[in-house]
Amino acid sequence: MDMSLERKRAIAMAKARQSAAYSEGYFAQGTSGLNEGIANLLGAPIDLANAAVGLGMKGINAVAGTDFKPSKEPLGGSAGLKRSMQEVGAIRPPSEDTGKQVARRTMQSVGSSLIPALGASAGAVAPISTAANTLLAGGVGGASAAAAQQAFPGNPTAEMLAEMVGSMGTAGATAWLKNRSATKAANASVPTTEGLKEQAGALYDKAEANGVTAAQPQTQALSEKMRQIATDEGLISPTGRVSEAYPKAKEALSLFDDYSQGEMTVPQMKTVRKVLSDAAKSSDDAERRIATMMLQEFDGFTAPLAPELKLARQFYHRAMKADQLETLKELAGSRAGQFSGSGFENALRTEYRGLERNMIKGNERGWTPDEQAAVTKVAQGTPVSNTARNIGKAAPTGPVSFGVSAGIPFAIGNAVGGPMAGAIAATGTSGIGYAARAIATKLGISAADAAELLARSGGKLPDGIDPDMARRILAAIASTTASTTANR
Repeated sequence: MDMSLERKRAIAMAKARQSAAYSEGYFAQGTSGLNEGIANLLGAPIDLANAAVGLGMKGINAVAGTDFKPSKEPLGGSAGLKRSMQEVGAIRPPSEDTGKQVARRTMQSVGSSLIPALGASAGAVAPISTAANTLLAGGVGGASAAAAQQAFPGNPTAEMLAEMVGSMGTAGATAWLKNRSATKAANASVPTTEGLKEQAGALYDKAEANGVTAAQPQTQALSEKMRQIATDEGLISPTGRVSEAYPKAKEALSLFDDYSQGEMTVPQMKTVRKVLSDAAKSSDDAERRIATMMLQEFDGFTAPLAPELKLARQFYHRAMKADQLETLKELAGSRAGQFSGSGFENALRTEYRGLERNMIKGNERGWTPDEQAAVTKVAQGTPVSNTARNIGKAAPTGPVSFGVSAGIPFAIGNAVGGPMAGAIAATGTSGIGYAARAIATKLGISAADAAELLARSGGKLPDGIDPDMARRILAAIASTTASTTANR
């Protein structure tokens, strides 16, 4: 028997009330925001392309007097995707409740982070934790945007800036903390530079106790090789005169001449090596190159004399490279004041670029491919550190930069939404600039620390160290871009 018309209406009304009650719940609002975020991310490329077309149309309209307009709902864009989701009930109407609005806006950013999170975790040591940190950054960015949305209704600039600060700041902080923890653990297991030298010294002492010496024919051959290096590098003139321009290298050459007259004991080897090491730290590039070549030749000479000396050579070589990198950091600290806008990070890059150039020229020998790559990361930066560095230029550090980073945003914000909007835009832009500068500096120092650790560990970075700290920050930037583009 068919139900009466009144009965059917009552059931329909009950279902409608249930649907409305469900739509108003936190779960439905949260999942709606999540799906909106996914749609924003998937549709972002089309939205950006459509926006670019719109700008072109405005230019044509201005010149030709036409009235071309871009599509309000381009195929594959976020608007069409969200409409399709609304039709199947995956996206519910927004709630009027403030708490649920915040939950929905927060989940939008989480949804925008889902695919970047999966990309950030690809190939990572701990993909689950990496993805979780990326989603956390998206969530914090969304919560920040939701707070700005409530505090400054109808102000997309405040919302965008809040999300950028929240997501990028969280991604940078979690990545840096994880990397710092791994680096700290690795530092505890890898010998310090002084520790490497002490181990090498102990091995020399053991070789001495075993009565190891180099015979006179060997020392004579060594002296001849050293004189050949000196001649090839211009330290010795055609008349046989040793140049006074490189006193440390000259002293080392004199020692080889002296010891070529007889046997060389282990203590004498230690003396020669110390003189060569000091010369290899010379501030003069040419002298440093000559001394480094002599040092490598000398280590190659001593290694076959005893197993202890071969192992000591490895320790000394690791210590020498770590010493060199530590010196670069110290020099960067002394030069930081010369770079008023970028400070230590720029000075560090400058010092490392000198080393990188010498490696390219072949003036630096004995560096493994991984060590050379680590030096290049400090000298040239990474995609993330370079992005942070460029954004950091928005930090007002002088009259000109203040006008660009604070004055212009204030003028734009003031024109759009009044003095309050202008103040928010100026403060937000400046704040992002300062935060980005801090992130760029942290990333530069982290990369330099990783390079030193790599040198001390023998050319292999301990597990858990991520010198780039890039995946999560790049994912945060991607999710922020998608969310702030599509939500406007």
